[in-house]
Amino acid sequence: MCIIAIKPKNVPLQPETTLRTCFTRNPDGAGYMFTINNEVIIKKGLMTFDNFYKSLMYDYNKYELEFKSLVMHFRIGTSGESATGCTHPFPITNDYSKLELLRVKTNLGVCHNGIISDFNDRKGKYSDTELYISHVITPLIKLNINAYKFKDIQELILKTTLSKWAFLNKSDEIYIVGDFIKEGEYLYSNSTYESYKAITTPYYSDDYDDYWEGDYGDSWYTKQKKKQDKIDKKNDAKTGDNDLVYFDFVEDDDRIYIIGDDNKAETIYNKLLLDNVICYDPLDNNDKDNNGYKEIDSNDFDRFYFDKKWNIYERKHNSFQLIGTEGVGYTKNDFQIRIDFED
Repeated sequence: MCIIAIKPKNVPLQPETTLRTCFTRNPDGAGYMFTINNEVIIKKGLMTFDNFYKSLMYDYNKYELEFKSLVMHFRIGTSGESATGCTHPFPITNDYSKLELLRVKTNLGVCHNGIISDFNDRKGKYSDTELYISHVITPLIKLNINAYKFKDIQELILKTTLSKWAFLNKSDEIYIVGDFIKEGEYLYSNSTYESYKAITTPYYSDDYDDYWEGDYGDSWYTKQKKKQDKIDKKNDAKTGDNDLVYFDFVEDDDRIYIIGDDNKAETIYNKLLLDNVICYDPLDNNDKDNNGYKEIDSNDFDRFYFDKKWNIYERKHNSFQLIGTEGVGYTKNDFQIRIDFED
């Protein structure tokens, strides 16, 4: 169970309180998609509300998303792993590695709200949404790139999933499957954008359409909100806003280029390459070894980057967190050779 929240083009963003409620009641990660230059941009794997909202507002202001369609998704995991890759939106593909990418440029993206019983393997790695996209939607799109626009195909998706879907194409057009709630100019796939006075349990109705609403004691919503506020506060205290660098980037195999407003690279981060080691002075004293330093080896190379000043960063979804300074890089085979930034 999840919620899809849609902001049509030429409409301001929903209030922060509404989006926070969506996250609090669907707390297993969020994502969103919009269009730029005839491409659908997907950003997801945002596991706290603060990270979601900071990322969203960065893009909202940079790309003037008030004038574009915006589709957001907030997840409650019912199958697959409760991990970043299972968050929505998804591109249309049967390649699971691409379905789980946290940043994607594509021609068509999709979000799902519901439980697909025939694809619901609670112990499996992939979610029911990923499996259905791979086995059903992708073959349909391969047969006809506009299949999702056809009423008969939409009816097929609706009857086989008993769910709600939102497609966004590169022309900034939204196509929905299932009945959405219209609240002013906005569309929601269910009512969990509202702060109900009492929700006793996250129990689902037979048609998997929404929470069962009750009034029999303490509010489940209130408990969830307090829990999420505590998590956000802990994360803020641990990282601090100044430690997180949100970016719009161009990425190649080994390097990320942070792009400024003039479309020029402002900062370049190199990835820690396979078979290399970096030794650095960690900001967190608890990470220091007996010599006062810490080493990162190639087992973690995909997560860590360094800049020209040899500051060390850990990549977290769409942000870099500064974790140390005074980095020194070596090859594993010869610990006397320093790795230059351009190598």
